[in-house]
This record gives sequence, C-alpha cells and structure tokens, in this order.
Amino acid sequence: MNTAIRRGLSATVVALAAYLSAAGAQAGTLTVYSGADEALVTELIPVFRAKHPDIDLQMIRDSGGAIVARLLAEKDSPRADAIFTLPANALVLLGQQGMLEPYRPADFDELKPGMRDEVNPVPTWVAQDAWTNAICFNTAEAGDLPPPQSWKDLADPKYRGKIVMPDPGSSGTALTMVANWLQVMGEEEGWKFMTALDQNVTQYVHSGSAPCRMAARGETLIGLSYPYPGVKEINQGAPLQVILPPEGNGAEVEGNAIVKGSKNVADAQKLIDFMMSEEAQQITAKYLPVVARKGVHADIPNYPAEEEARMRLIDYTWLADHKQALLDEWKNRFGSKSAPKN
Repeated sequence: MNTAIRRGLSATVVALAAYLSAAGAQAGTLTVYSGADEALVTELIPVFRAKHPDIDLQMIRDSGGAIVARLLAEKDSPRADAIFTLPANALVLLGQQGMLEPYRPADFDELKPGMRDEVNPVPTWVAQDAWTNAICFNTAEAGDLPPPQSWKDLADPKYRGKIVMPDPGSSGTALTMVANWLQVMGEEEGWKFMTALDQNVTQYVHSGSAPCRMAARGETLIGLSYPYPGVKEINQGAPLQVILPPEGNGAEVEGNAIVKGSKNVADAQKLIDFMMSEEAQQITAKYLPVVARKGVHADIPNYPAEEEARMRLIDYTWLADHKQALLDEWKNRFGSKSAPKN
C-alpha cells in the first residue's frame, strides 16, 4: 500500500471517529424546547434530573410562538428531542406536519378527557395543564373607573389608553383570546369587538404573562393574560384583581410531545412519563391548578376557584387549520401597535 493511500485511509478513520463521537454526544443529550413559565421549569426539571442523573437534559425556553417557529424552521433537521408545554393547537399543527413521534405514556388512562390527543390511535401529544384567559385590573390606579366585568366592557372608550394585551403572533395566550372571541361572538362580531378594543390598547407585547406584571407595576391599568401571573403578583402584595369574564373564557391546554427524528427517543419517553406522573402533576398544580391528571389539584391563595368550571376549551384542530389566516388578518388590522421584539 503506498504512502498516499495510507494517509488517505488514516484521515478517513480520524474523520469517522470524530463524527461518531459527536453523534454519540448528541444522542446522549436530551434537548427540550419549552414554552413553560420559568418558575415551573426551575422547580420541576431538577426533580427529573435527580431521578435520571444519567440524562443530560438541556432546555431551551421561549414564548410558545417562538418555539413553534423554531421547530418548523428545523423540520428537515430537528434539533429538539422533546417538547414541554406548548399549546395544544400548536401540537396539532406540528402533528399535521408529521413532526411528532407517537407515544402512549405509562399513565395515559389517568388523564382527563380533552387533555390528550384523542384523534390518533397512538397519541402524538399529551397535556400537562390547562388555563383560561383572564383580565388583570390594578385597583390602586383605577380612580373612579370600575373594573370591567366582561370582554365587551374592554371596548368601552373609558378605558382608552389603559389596556395592554399580548401579540397573538408570538403569544399562545393571545392567540387563545382571539380564537375564543371569534368562536364565542362569531367572526363578524369578533373582529368588530377587536377593532373597538384596539382603540383602547396602548401596545401588544410579546409575552402572555407580561400584561399582568405590567398592571401590577402600574404601567397599565388593565392587562389581558391568564390567572397565574396576576395571582402571583397579588400574593406578593400587588393591588390587582383577577377577573374571569362570564360570557366565555377561552381555555388553552398545554401539552408535551416527542419530536420525530429525535436521536434520543428512549430518554424523551422517560421525560413524558415523568411529566404525567402524580409527582410532576402535583408540582405543576402549584402554578397552574388545572392539570391533566385526574384527582390532582392545588389550592393557591387568591386563585379563582371557578377557573376549571368556566373553561371553554378551544377547538384545537380548527385553530391549527385557521391559525395562519387568523394571524395574517390580525396583523393587518392591529399589528402597528406591536411592541418591538428584543
């Protein structure tokens, strides 16, 4: 064998060894994309790591809209192994794109109706929790203004310049609101209501929880969000009132899934099994009392006791099918008030 051939083979072996080493390192890492609240992640993930010290879990957390955009951009070469708490409509959309790996977790039969993929023979996603939209109202900044008691009250000119709402293009919370208004009020009345509401909105921000935090700090009188961030601020002393309008509270189910093409399916399955466990569900209920597993609940001070009873689950498939058209229409009408993205 001549020297050139030996050198060529040696280089090939070295390159192959480096490739296999990199592939092995990638396979040993569980990459999770999540839209979950930071406080929940901070408490829940260390429990999983303690139970599975051999799994190198790396989490990338962002808003739901940003996570979905990232997953779609990586469709042909997925980098995530699993998804933790994305809105069910987003999971349905990803499933329609063939991007989710079917898996039936160990405690699947312990999940409540509506808290799991009930379309496919083997589910492509399972729920973690659910929440409903809410209004956060700063009682200290109100002066003589009464709190709104319904969604339609928000269109009253007396609230002009006093409302902050999330942008549905980047926030699953806001997307749920918009879909709920269109489904409850009808398409014509729903857009008419949002046009009047827009006159009172100062800006559309890129976080579902931010409007309640802004209301708590007195940066706005009214923040449209969901109960937990408002309740958290109340329990820290903020002068807030959390209101669940009676005419229909859009509820979003957040779920978990395994990404098709994952190089670490076995560990991703362990993560999904853990999230469905009673222990993980009890931890989740400390932040979002309505969880997927039957019989699990937590009493959080000042949390609206009627939330689960008032929930109106969004039609996930309808929203997945109409999401892009809905967002395009919303952006065309109201996008000029969207806050700059950081």
